[in-house]
Amino acid sequence: YAGTQGKTASQACCVCGGGTSGGPSPSPPPPSCSNSPPNWRDSYGDSCQWYVNNGCEEANDYAGTQGKTASQACCVCGGGTSGGPSPSPPPPSCSNSPPNWRDSYGDSCQWYVNNGCEEANDYAGTQGK
Repeated sequence: YAGTQGKTASQACCVCGGGTSGGPSPSPPPPSCSNSPPNWRDSYGDSCQWYVNNGCEEANDYAGTQGKTASQACCVCGGGTSGGPSPSPPPPSCSNSPPNWRDSYGDSCQWYVNNGCEEANDYAGTQGK
């Protein structure tokens, strides 16, 4: 199913191994992973979503809720509670390409961050990508 530039999520989204990156393709967080505690924040008030957007280079630097660091609390940084292996975060230099990509159902790369990449090759997005 074609979406933005006809690309699938595995071609367009960093979290699914696509996008434009100077680094290796990241592994997506397993869908069974839950941030733990669910509303965790670091000492600067940043949630796990900040680490999704900015990478996990500082994941051990700032303890927050329940004394946990992002590497302990956030799935994207290898923490949280999960039935699967710890994922690798997207490299900070990775950019979703095209930036406003959507699949044929209108889901953006953020949907794949939240839900995993099992269907990353199923629904191509706008402009055939």
